[in-house]
Amino acid sequence: MGVCDGHDAGAALVKDGVVVAAASEERFTRVKHQRGVPRNAIHEVFRVTGLSFDEVDYVAVGGVFRRLKRAFQLEEYLLKLFPGVPQIYVDHHLCHAASAYRTCGWDRALIVTIDAAGDGLSATISLGKSGEIVPLYQSSAYNSVGDFFASITELLGFRPMSDEAKVACMAAHGDASKCYDVVRDFIDLDVKGLSFRNRLGVVGVEAVKLMREKLEGFSSFDIAAAAQRRLEELVLSLLGRVVDEVGERRIVFAGGIAANVHLNMRIKKEVSRDLYVFPHMGDGGLCVGAALEVWARMRLVDGKDAKPRQLEHVFLGPEYGDESIREAFKRYGVEGKVEFYDDIDGVVADLLLKGFVVGRFSGRMEFGPRALGNRSVLALPTDKRVVGDLNRRKGRPWWQPFAPTILYERVEDYLVDGCYAPFMTIAFRVTERGLEEIPAVVHVDGTTRPQTVKRGECPEYRRIIEIVEKEVGVGAVLNTSMNIHGEPIVCSPSDAIKTFKRGLMDYLAIGNYLLRK
Repeated sequence: MGVCDGHDAGAALVKDGVVVAAASEERFTRVKHQRGVPRNAIHEVFRVTGLSFDEVDYVAVGGVFRRLKRAFQLEEYLLKLFPGVPQIYVDHHLCHAASAYRTCGWDRALIVTIDAAGDGLSATISLGKSGEIVPLYQSSAYNSVGDFFASITELLGFRPMSDEAKVACMAAHGDASKCYDVVRDFIDLDVKGLSFRNRLGVVGVEAVKLMREKLEGFSSFDIAAAAQRRLEELVLSLLGRVVDEVGERRIVFAGGIAANVHLNMRIKKEVSRDLYVFPHMGDGGLCVGAALEVWARMRLVDGKDAKPRQLEHVFLGPEYGDESIREAFKRYGVEGKVEFYDDIDGVVADLLLKGFVVGRFSGRMEFGPRALGNRSVLALPTDKRVVGDLNRRKGRPWWQPFAPTILYERVEDYLVDGCYAPFMTIAFRVTERGLEEIPAVVHVDGTTRPQTVKRGECPEYRRIIEIVEKEVGVGAVLNTSMNIHGEPIVCSPSDAIKTFKRGLMDYLAIGNYLLRK
């Protein structure tokens, strides 16, 4: 069992090198990026798998350093649940590295982790080969490109370690050249040491204060654009040099900065076409990385194979049956507004074609920051007016775009240099046809962050898109997460109903039931 109790706490179960369950504590407490012992997540991963506590061979803890009180709380709780089971603590960035390498399916790859900080480091580059992770280069927590971007996030009035995506979205609306010369001096790259270098001389609150003084008078959008440009420039320069030096072009990527899909697009285009980004790239993925790393260590000690397995999907959270759904209907007094359908997905497709916004709650919850069809809000991507409507309903800033789910066989129609992208971790340029047919899921810079679905994957969800394609000739739907802005993605039927009652959706398909206003 893997567990992390810091920023975005969570739990995971790994059996025979395969992730069989994983969930973040925030989904149960409804507190974004919940910290502390993930009691709910631990119990839920066992409930959904049917495994028992006494089947656990090792407890793998993500991250080494924690304050003494929290360390005691975690150790005491784990000893109570798993008496006599070894607890192995795994370094923060090694957890990130393991989460990416041990789920990529490649025997050999360059492993990149970049975030604000964890266990004294902010970035690592390692070589994965034959199941082993060999460290090559590091950046300290003080010399952090992730902390640089977090400080920009705070300077612009957002929540650092949470709202960096807003800054990346803002960047497309700004002019980087107006303040780039100022921003460039905040952080640099030590070419000889292959490490980032903090040029401000301070971090945290002091860094934000100094940045604010130097950037006074510039617009928020221009600052965001300059910060995004600097981030991309530094990371691309670092990776390009390391790839040339090591001679390995396959890259696997994790850590908070790996959530920057525009950066990932450029890595894929300019450094390595073989790029894999772990779907829960932030600290919420530490629990998976810790469990996989300990599993691999024990295999290697026994002289056994520990080569990476390929992550097939992220539907790793809890699911809820008809009884739980009906109980939630009764609890919220909506029984009279509910109908049962054998072909609920056909009904959802028909409602989308009529122009309605429909929530889809089905099966096991996704692990990670993206809803991929099971806890999603759907709409037609053909009318750009839905963007303003949905941003208003979700309570999001007007500049934030929406993403599509695309039938894999339509990738070349809509994406420039399109490829298989199942987890919404990489942006792509949109083709002329895409700009015409799916404008509601295209950002102002002409990019989109797609989920692609092959035949045989997510069959019920895919069927909705196939019906839409048959009727209007568009092989895609707009797909956004089922949550009000600032809240975690919904987990339970009760969460979905409460979100529905707040006006996010016109209809809610929950299991085989349809809830109407």
